[in-house]
Amino acid sequence: MKEIELKEKRKLKEKHFLREDGTIVAKVFNENVHYFKDGKYEDIDNSLNETGDEFINKENSYKSRFKKNIDDGLLKVEKDEFYIDFN
Repeated sequence: MKEIELKEKRKLKEKHFLREDGTIVAKVFNENVHYFKDGKYEDIDNSLNETGDEFINKENSYKSRFKKNIDDGLLKVEKDEFYIDFN
């Protein structure tokens, strides 16, 4: 059965889908599957992009930066103007 996500109904841990028969199904997750950005909920994507000397998660409310060379540090997690650096 085909489903279309109703993005306007998104919440941090919920997705809602309209089915072909007109019913709406809510899928509720244990973990956040969305983050709030520019007034709407966006999908979280913590897969990594390689950029120069580090790997950075794609889409979330924070950035995780994993260094390729451990001499440069291990991990830096940033959200807004705050960060934690693991060396």
